[in-house]
Amino acid sequence: MKLFVWNRPVAVSYGGTCLYIIAANVQEARKLAKKVALSEYGHLPNGKTVDLAGVIGSPDRIHSLPYAEMYRWEE
Repeated sequence: MKLFVWNRPVAVSYGGTCLYIIAANVQEARKLAKKVALSEYGHLPNGKTVDLAGVIGSPDRIHSLPYAEMYRWEE
């Protein structure tokens, strides 16, 4: 399994977005991108989902597991 990371997969008017998917390969990650749990403002996912399958390009990073990463956005 690997962690696939997309930086700014979609634009927002203020702030930034990241997409994280754990999958065996990029093809499986793209299938999972059809129903992504949405977390807003740093909170746990709230039941909303988005379809990013037709939006995402190549992953910005691919990491073998186990792996740890922290996202920090500050003004």
